[in-house]
Amino acid sequence: GRCLFAPSKVDIAMPDGSNSSAFCHTDDINIGVYYKNSYYQTPLRNNDGGKQLYSLTAGENVTMEPTAKATEYTVSGITSYGVGIKLNNKLYAGEGDKVSLKLSGSPTNRYIDSGYHSLPESDNPYTLTMPQHNTVVMAWKNMHPTELASEEDWNIFRMLLHEGSDYAGETVTMTADINSSLIPNYHDKFTFRGTFDGGGHTLTIAYGSSENYINKSMAPFYCIENATIRNLVINGSIYSSSRYNGGLVVRATGSENIIRNCDSHVSISSNIIYGECFNGGFVGQMSTDGTHVSFEGCVFSGIFQGDKARSWGGFVGLREYKDNNHNTVSFTDCFVAPTRASVYTPNATFFQSPTYTTDGATYTNCYYQNTFGKIDGGKQAYGITADKEITVENAATPSSDATVGAIGYGVGIKYKNVLYAASDEQLSITLNYSGSIPEEKLGYYVYNGTLTGTSNPYTLAMSNQNTVIHAWKQVHPIEIASTEDWEDFGNAI
Repeated sequence: GRCLFAPSKVDIAMPDGSNSSAFCHTDDINIGVYYKNSYYQTPLRNNDGGKQLYSLTAGENVTMEPTAKATEYTVSGITSYGVGIKLNNKLYAGEGDKVSLKLSGSPTNRYIDSGYHSLPESDNPYTLTMPQHNTVVMAWKNMHPTELASEEDWNIFRMLLHEGSDYAGETVTMTADINSSLIPNYHDKFTFRGTFDGGGHTLTIAYGSSENYINKSMAPFYCIENATIRNLVINGSIYSSSRYNGGLVVRATGSENIIRNCDSHVSISSNIIYGECFNGGFVGQMSTDGTHVSFEGCVFSGIFQGDKARSWGGFVGLREYKDNNHNTVSFTDCFVAPTRASVYTPNATFFQSPTYTTDGATYTNCYYQNTFGKIDGGKQAYGITADKEITVENAATPSSDATVGAIGYGVGIKYKNVLYAASDEQLSITLNYSGSIPEEKLGYYVYNGTLTGTSNPYTLAMSNQNTVIHAWKQVHPIEIASTEDWEDFGNAI
């Protein structure tokens, strides 16, 4: 009891099945061995006794003292508190330990740990349930943030959602790019019902790794209900051994959800073997009972990785279907353009449905660049590019002036300054030239497609390949006396 195994160095061979033990070596059965408030810093064998040790420290402007009765061991330097120990003036505890602490600090009398779980309000002492990592107790500086400029702001915002604050009727705005690596700790209360405006900024997530797949459904938001999320780029990675992961949301419910001008560039990896993962580029799962999600000007440009996992959806992992009760979903000016999709089949371009039906889904001016399964909607997109001296724009009225996601024009879209349209579509375009050909001799021609008109706006008829627009000097030389004449002759031919 009240012991600590904390060797300065361990230099022994420990192959799989090693019989080395942190506390007491037995013949596989710990009969007659008892452990009380004992810990190990370096595990030698799983579950031979005691708990893995994690540190518990006070953050800036916080003082912290255990309140339980202390038992001091002067030779070893250990102080035991019944739950938790102190060594070299540093407090330690094991996962799940409930540590009683007297706290004081500024600017508030509310405290959170570094896993962003708030300590239950108390008159002091507080009770902290130790997580499975080193933790810091911090003073809570912002009770209800609506402007997010840092990872701390994001974590506090997410903690408030976890505690049941849904931000209904409020707008939360990102004012800077934010990185987040804290693994979400979700439950059903984690529902966002407000408006989230990314302000054109990027949220970069890191949930798990190729060596550590997390057995949770993960996304920046767990659940949205009648919420709006707009103007946000989501980057980073998710490694999950569970279903319903999303680049933005795990689960959507409610009849009035809008996701507008967002770009999901998230890499989602699944290690599920020959089973359904139902991961989506934006939403993992849409519930039934009248749920509707409207996607407007959104792009999935990320990565799907799961050679043995099936049932992926470019935007939605699964539209639930129960007792003929379908949800509904609409796509306007949306683009499925994954960087890579190494997945098992079957899958679907925009969304998965257990009945493979597209009932309740509408598509307006939507496209896909790469398909990795069933084509449930949209059209194959082909790019429209031009010589470096030429700028090309769609002459129709744009759907928005957003800097994130896709911009629609009724026919065709623009994503990252490249225009796209489908085979046999005709669109009106504006061409501007900054090269050396005189205006009176300037002409345009295209590879793969047909260009008509003599001035702006021109009409471009698409083919089933990427289109390239070139400029040429409109001359018809019959006497060739120079290199320039020869080039003009070649261009004329």
